[in-house]
Amino acid sequence: MKRTLLYCSIAVILGLLAVLPAIAQKKSLRAFCQEYRGQAEIHTFGVGRPLLTLASWIIPAKDEDTRMAKHLLRKLRHVKLYTITVDSNANVSNGSMERLKSRLEAEHYESLTDIRSDGSIVHVMSNGRAENLGNVVLLVKDDKDIVFISLRTRLTLKDVSDVVNHYALTDLHKKHIAEKRTQDSSALPAATTFTAGSIAKDK
Repeated sequence: MKRTLLYCSIAVILGLLAVLPAIAQKKSLRAFCQEYRGQAEIHTFGVGRPLLTLASWIIPAKDEDTRMAKHLLRKLRHVKLYTITVDSNANVSNGSMERLKSRLEAEHYESLTDIRSDGSIVHVMSNGRAENLGNVVLLVKDDKDIVFISLRTRLTLKDVSDVVNHYALTDLHKKHIAEKRTQDSSALPAATTFTAGSIAKDK
């Protein structure tokens, strides 16, 4: 009986240790939301593992993007989404984002990468190890909107690196194609424009 109680106690303690980082993370995100209470529209949405697994089955693996999405979905246990849209007379300050990052760092989260794209910045943070990142937070910010994505995962550092490299290369490829099209169009001879009058005169 004593041994059973001991095992139960150990299981409870280990369970609490596993969820404490996620609880601390939620406190930091809620504290940030409080800063914009009354001057922003705030929504939260959560998805559990059953729906994430179902999504990984349903999505067809027709190209590199969808194959990557299926792989990532299989490694997610829970997703919580926070969206904040500030009023027209307010802005998202860099100071508030830095305070949030500092709170997360105090809770043993480390920055994995920062990605800048089209005027937005994405901060990726985790409290796990390279072989198992555990709890991951994505902070996405532009002038008027913030999106927080809180993840409980089995992701590895390689998974995150693969995603970042894939989309970075995709953006570079798109930019290269756009530049090439611009160069090709400028190299073409100017098109001749005919008017109804000139055609009639030639006849």
